[in-house]
Amino acid sequence: MKRIQSACLMQTSRFEDEADFKLYTDKLKKKGDSFKLISSEVNSDGSVTAKIAMRYLNYETGDYLD
Repeated sequence: MKRIQSACLMQTSRFEDEADFKLYTDKLKKKGDSFKLISSEVNSDGSVTAKIAMRYLNYETGDYLD
């Protein structure tokens, strides 16, 4: 039988502007969610593309978010 020892969700999100991106990351911090910003890029149209690793459900994150 297998057991998941650690898990992490990697997501790429596109935000309309830097203010929306900041609101999102501030919300994650306020909720106490475990996450790590891998990269963020401001696009030519002012939108922001961000890659974020975050806790998946209630699994341990191991060294994914170190």
